[in-house]
Amino acid sequence: MKNCLLTCCLFLLSGCLVIQAQRVHLFSQGLAIGPCHQYGREALYTDRLAYHLYRGDLKKPAESQSLTAVGGDSLRWQTVTPDSQGKFRGRSFNNGYLYLTYTADRDQVAVLHATGH
Repeated sequence: MKNCLLTCCLFLLSGCLVIQAQRVHLFSQGLAIGPCHQYGREALYTDRLAYHLYRGDLKKPAESQSLTAVGGDSLRWQTVTPDSQGKFRGRSFNNGYLYLTYTADRDQVAVLHATGH
């Protein structure tokens, strides 16, 4: 009987903790840029963002900020919003990047659950 009572108490307590611990944040907007990389069966691949990251001169993305390639042509970060299903879609994501920011109200562990290529 004691084991049954203890099990019921633990079950109820764990249910309350799980409900309070899991909070979902849906991103309402982000910044997208693309196409800016080409991977595949090439001997040499190009990736504008990785190039600037490697050089150490990659700046925090901002709307309309350009990302210049070695050849001189440039792309601009554009504000994007998710569709009705909460998914970010568009031509910018073909060989491109999505930049999202999240500001927490306190120090905490957060998990990003993302799908797609």
